[in-house]
Amino acid sequence: MVVLLAARRLSGFRQRRIFVLQARAALIHNGQIGFAAAVRSIAALMDSANT
Repeated sequence: MVVLLAARRLSGFRQRRIFVLQARAALIHNGQIGFAAAVRSIAALMDSANT
């Protein structure tokens, strides 16, 4: 997903927080599809935080 690739390039807590809020909004708006996207985005953020 292009969104996840963009998220990996972001640095700083503020950008990550905004991205997580966007993922949460997608969850509410799109239901299960949004939930799957949110899970993937959170996993990507955790992966980028560990590197």
